[in-house]
Amino acid sequence: MSALPIGTPTVAVVGAGQLARMMQPPAVALGIQLRVLADSASDCAAAVIPDVMLSPISAESLAQLAAGADALTVEHEHVEGTWLTALAASGVRVHPSGEALHIARDKAVLRQRLQDLQKPQPRWAVVTSVDECESFAVQVGWPFVLKPSRGGYDGRGVHVVADIAAAADLMQQ
Repeated sequence: MSALPIGTPTVAVVGAGQLARMMQPPAVALGIQLRVLADSASDCAAAVIPDVMLSPISAESLAQLAAGADALTVEHEHVEGTWLTALAASGVRVHPSGEALHIARDKAVLRQRLQDLQKPQPRWAVVTSVDECESFAVQVGWPFVLKPSRGGYDGRGVHVVADIAAAADLMQQ
């Protein structure tokens, strides 16, 4: 990690992808230093953020990343919420919280939480079989969106299925 000017606020960012890279210009404008945890020196934020820590994500690497930082945030959801909760309990300012990340990273948990709060949302169901897909289609009609509760986003794992054959093909993968 690079030496930082005394008094410069530092935000530790878990992940060094596109979102971390997009944080750099506003951080500079606000006089904030970013420190990123990258899997590889070729991660796109590593090209523009000078303070890069290369390591897989673990409880230990998060603690090391947060050492001396004013706050820690994440640029993706692939972080165990319990690790963030433990860091917060040790005095690190963590945003979003481990609980918020847990809700955000699992779409089934998110949908249930919104339902519990009586917030508007699209019709949804957790489906684990082709029969459950067919039952859902009876309720909402075809086509509908089929995606994993974890890991699906912007073109990755998110599919519009037009019929039971398409749903069955996806569920067998």
